[in-house]
Amino acid sequence: MTLFQIKNVQGQSILLTGTVTDSAGNAIPHVQIILYDSTNTKIIDFTQADSVGEYSIIAIEPGFYNLAFNILSHKPISIPIQILSEDSVKVLDVTLEPLSLVLDEIVVQSERSIRVSGDTISMKVDDFRRGDEEVVEDVLKVLPGFDVDGDGTIRFAGKQITKVMIEGSDLFGKGYRMVTKNLDANVLEDVEVLQNYTELAELRGLEKSDDIALNLSLKEEISFELFGNVSLGMNTLERHEARMVLTSLNKKIKQYIFLNSNSLGKDLVGELNELADSDNSVFSQGNMVDLELAPRNYFSRSLLPLSPRRMRFNNSGLASYNSIFKPNSDFEFKIISLARYDEDELKRQIETKFLTEEVISRDLETLNLTDRIDAGLIKVESVLKPNISSRFEYQGLLQRAKSSATSTVIINNENLFDNYSTGIWETTHNLNYTNRIDENQALVIHAKYSRQHHNDNYVSDPLFLGDFFDSSTGTLEGQQEEEFEMTSSSLKALWLIRTGNLSFLEIDTGVSYAVIKSNLDFESPALNNEHFIFSYNNRLTILNNSFGVLGRYRLGIFNLFSGIQGSYLIPTYKVNPESKPTPEFFLIKPKIGSDWSIGQSKFQLSYIYDASLSEIREILDGFYIDDRRTVKRGLGDFHFFRGHNALFNYTYGGWLRRNMVHTTLLYNRNNRVITNDVTVTPTYSLLQNTLDTDRELYLANISADILLPSLKNNLKLSGSITSTNFESLYNNEFYTIRTSIKAYGLSFRSVFDGLFNYTLGASWLHQNLNISSSEVRTKGSLYSDLYFEPSRTLKFQFVAEREAANQQGIKSTTYLMDAYMHLQVKPNKLKLTAEARNLLNNKYFVSNSLNGLMFTSTRYNLIPRSFLLSVNYRL
Repeated sequence: MTLFQIKNVQGQSILLTGTVTDSAGNAIPHVQIILYDSTNTKIIDFTQADSVGEYSIIAIEPGFYNLAFNILSHKPISIPIQILSEDSVKVLDVTLEPLSLVLDEIVVQSERSIRVSGDTISMKVDDFRRGDEEVVEDVLKVLPGFDVDGDGTIRFAGKQITKVMIEGSDLFGKGYRMVTKNLDANVLEDVEVLQNYTELAELRGLEKSDDIALNLSLKEEISFELFGNVSLGMNTLERHEARMVLTSLNKKIKQYIFLNSNSLGKDLVGELNELADSDNSVFSQGNMVDLELAPRNYFSRSLLPLSPRRMRFNNSGLASYNSIFKPNSDFEFKIISLARYDEDELKRQIETKFLTEEVISRDLETLNLTDRIDAGLIKVESVLKPNISSRFEYQGLLQRAKSSATSTVIINNENLFDNYSTGIWETTHNLNYTNRIDENQALVIHAKYSRQHHNDNYVSDPLFLGDFFDSSTGTLEGQQEEEFEMTSSSLKALWLIRTGNLSFLEIDTGVSYAVIKSNLDFESPALNNEHFIFSYNNRLTILNNSFGVLGRYRLGIFNLFSGIQGSYLIPTYKVNPESKPTPEFFLIKPKIGSDWSIGQSKFQLSYIYDASLSEIREILDGFYIDDRRTVKRGLGDFHFFRGHNALFNYTYGGWLRRNMVHTTLLYNRNNRVITNDVTVTPTYSLLQNTLDTDRELYLANISADILLPSLKNNLKLSGSITSTNFESLYNNEFYTIRTSIKAYGLSFRSVFDGLFNYTLGASWLHQNLNISSSEVRTKGSLYSDLYFEPSRTLKFQFVAEREAANQQGIKSTTYLMDAYMHLQVKPNKLKLTAEARNLLNNKYFVSNSLNGLMFTSTRYNLIPRSFLLSVNYRL
């Protein structure tokens, strides 16, 4: 029998507290306690009983709730409670009955490897370790349900993680790669997955969220006053890695210091813009006009086809200080500061063909590129809670970056030279006010001011664009400088209303103003012995009045939503410096959808009648140099686009059933799109934006993550089909281009307790291009990781990969092998690691790509065979 008693105690704030005991009156420590809303579908807050069975949850709003208690040794219970406005403290003492049977639906694989409680999944890290993990990112790669992309983006059950916290504190927001790429893996005790995560306590119960956040729990033996680790390594190529992480955690201030230097190809922080993000996720409806403008990619740099540790010749450094100061529950101050540099060398050979009716081939290019990026940012955030129902937030950012690059291109035994430099700075200020008006209403007001500036300078000797500029030689020396500046401000308001027990309404409105300046100058001193200058100047201002309404309600098993988003834009456009007639736009974007559950099946269906305007570069007038061989030109005016977007998601199972299957179907059709009128020659390309009738995209994706406890294995399956249909104009001929891409793969990983473990995997990709003929690209990858653990202190790992590709008659097969040894000299204190990479000493790797009618075959240099020895010491 479950016994509980409730009593009211007068105090200064609303507090829910109590003690958990067994039938004999003995305290039960570490019970998981979750506070749900009255429908038992939304987590309001959660905590864990301490070592003497006591718990507390503060800042509870008046209303009806369900309080759930869960621990493996006793029967779980859920108690309905009511908190009144006149309550200051509500005490709930609970007695739990012992559990005589193992709860299979809660315990997966081993007694405490995976624990599920409501929307929280807790995974015990030590039960899944392979032994070679260095940082948090490596740990997540081996946990069931997780996928980590090459750039460090984390997904759980197919959904992207929004933030990663340490011991419940969030510092980096969307820039969580700073933590996952630097924090030592050996300090982790548990990884907690927080589903349906809501950040603002003032909006709980009103805001629907399907976000997923992670909380990293650290080992008990970690000294929370100060802990960290230092690692140092050097290989036979005289490439190095040095890393220091210092962390101090106490009640009032948490501090993180990251220092890192490496030339082993590792990315130290991921995308810097993630750290600069304002993370204002409460305004879920995005902008209908894209005002961002990224620097040009003159050297066609892209993601490397293999791990950067195999292909990236770099020298990188990072220094970062970050802290959270929280003297009490009503005030919080955060600071993020970072400085980094990256020097990269890239060597590649490029063969390009255009699969027009008469195939156009270009001479083989050999590129030797050296570039350097220096970047830094400082970001401050503060939160003030004047009372239990409201908060003020401020975020300020200053970011600066500069980069430079030089390259030598060899074509027909002739050396050609490029130089490029860019400078970027940005400052942004955000001010938020949130107020929980009452149990059924909340108001959010957001103000933002931003200013950004960047300039590019590109010099090429020679350019293969002489024909375009009427040069008799077909080439010329060229210099191009572009400057972009944007100043913007906005004010938004959001009103969240509970209109019924299971129905909600969101109403938002806002106004924004932006001024955009773009200047471009192209200069050539080698045109008929005359000084040639081509320049243009653009000035664009946009006044945008926006509104949105979104309703959510429940009908039987169906959670329905419908809404509309609108913008009224008043643009003013000037070119050199005459004004151009620009119409005003009134954009409406309606959407509708539903989600529902039947047993272990979950469904989601949505439709959006999309609306958008041209992007900035598509608006800008005039020709510009995109790279040595390419000239581009925008439309020179605004255009309005409509489209249809339909999405269906299906998920079967979940962690309580030890497996999960996720399926996505997507259909996208744009009735009017911007495409290119392409003129292709053996030496250069001219791309002019033009309007096309429509473009279609079909996507089907399925993934499965299956735990096999009896076999102590984790099986992952994936498959996808993508199809696109569009038209493009090449050399005055229309081509209807149909492409289909099929990708599928599997991985099988063991988690044995004994001497041996393994990971086996394979993936395949087939791409079909249907024009006048059919060109098939096939790519396959096989890999195996074998782990041997002769003792608790000694581990060996052997990695083998086979990469094969076949396209346009070009076949390539590459075998890669590595070996690792990990020795714990002093457990949890000192570890030695030895690595032997590229044992077969492969020199090159060939990657083929097919983009529209352009086929590119690229041969990259691989890092030669090397042997590395590193030491890791925990402070």
